[in-house]
Amino acid sequence: MYWMVFLLAVPTVAKAYIDPGTGSLIIQATIAFIAGALFFAKSFWRKATNFFRHDFYKKKEPEDTSRKDSVL
Repeated sequence: MYWMVFLLAVPTVAKAYIDPGTGSLIIQATIAFIAGALFFAKSFWRKATNFFRHDFYKKKEPEDTSRKDSVL
């Protein structure tokens, strides 16, 4: 019974369109989302690589050989 009411209440053919303003808004939002996602990925990738590069490739400080221990 419920499916009959549902089928009768929902039209099968929609006579609608997307106007140019809505279409351009959808395109603009899609491009902005892609650009933002790429920027986020690039920023995250740089932070991650700098973090690991800093931890694993630390330059070892040369030992101070000029220091002389004097015993009195």
